[in-house]
Amino acid sequence: VVQHVTNLMVKRFNIQGLDNRITESATESLIFKGDMLVQRILPMVEYYGFLYITNKHFYFKSVVSSSSTNYVKVPIKSITKVMKRRLYLVNRAIEIELEDESYFYFGFKHQEERDGFYDALLSHCASRVMTEKSLHLLQTMWINREITNYEYLINLNQLALRSFNDLSQYPVFPWLLINFDSETLD
Repeated sequence: VVQHVTNLMVKRFNIQGLDNRITESATESLIFKGDMLVQRILPMVEYYGFLYITNKHFYFKSVVSSSSTNYVKVPIKSITKVMKRRLYLVNRAIEIELEDESYFYFGFKHQEERDGFYDALLSHCASRVMTEKSLHLLQTMWINREITNYEYLINLNQLALRSFNDLSQYPVFPWLLINFDSETLD
């Protein structure tokens, strides 16, 4: 039954596709057409919709119209991190962080769909975008004091597939002990 409903939604909303009126200019061309239903994960809420990538933006088109717009438009040049993630302990999600430190967490039905979107998005991002393969870059930035200890630990947690957007895989931090002589820890 779920598969049948998903197929009906895909057919209904893909007829409309990406509305050209929301694109920036005539030079913006479609690179990745999201013909699969994805979940946008927010704290305590999940929205279903479709993902599109153009040469300048990525879009999330919600299947549920609300009082606000049902499109989310994000410039590709504002992306700082793209990480493969787990959703319900299955490797089928992606997390995207922007320059303003906002996040997008998307869940796909299958890992292959996620990997296709991931590859298409990374092929149009700047070379300095951090991925799960960026441990050496992270270490170099920390050694050169370009990032703080806190930023290093946050990024290390993200590389270990931990995320603030998934409570089952929340980041962890080391305990800091100052007084080693006391019988109790404060």
